[in-house]
Amino acid sequence: MLDRFGVVAAIGDVAGHLESMRGAPKIEYEHAVTFKRLEPTLENSLFRIAQEGMTNACRHSKSEKVRVALTQNDDEVTLEVRDWGTGFDQETVQATRFGLEGIRERCRILGGRVSIRSGPDQGTVIEATFPVIEATSEE
Repeated sequence: MLDRFGVVAAIGDVAGHLESMRGAPKIEYEHAVTFKRLEPTLENSLFRIAQEGMTNACRHSKSEKVRVALTQNDDEVTLEVRDWGTGFDQETVQATRFGLEGIRERCRILGGRVSIRSGPDQGTVIEATFPVIEATSEE
C-alpha cells in the first residue's frame, strides 16, 4: 500500500485495519497535505511512526478514541497520534521496549523533531515533524 499509493493512503489503511479489530478504539484520521508523494525513506518513517503510535494506543491505552493527523505547513510535515487513555511514565518504560526509541531514531536520522508526551491517566501524544522532501519523478 505504501509503495503504490503513498503515505496518506497507507496510514488510512492501517487505521482502518486496527479499528476493525475486536475491542479497538475508534480511530479518527485527518490529513491536510499538498504534496503528492514524499521521498520513500521519509514516507516509510512517517508510516512506521503512525503504525507504532496507533498500535500502542490500541494495545495499551484503553482509550475509546485515537486521533491521527498528518498535516503540512509550508515546508514541514507533522504527524500526530493522540489518545486519551491510561498514559504511561516514560521513565519506567522497559529497556526491552524499542518502539519509542525507534520513533526517536527515525526522527533524528531524517532531521526531524519528535515530542512524546504522556503521564499516568493523561493519555499520550506523539508528534513528529519532518522537512518535506518530495519524491522526484524517478522514484
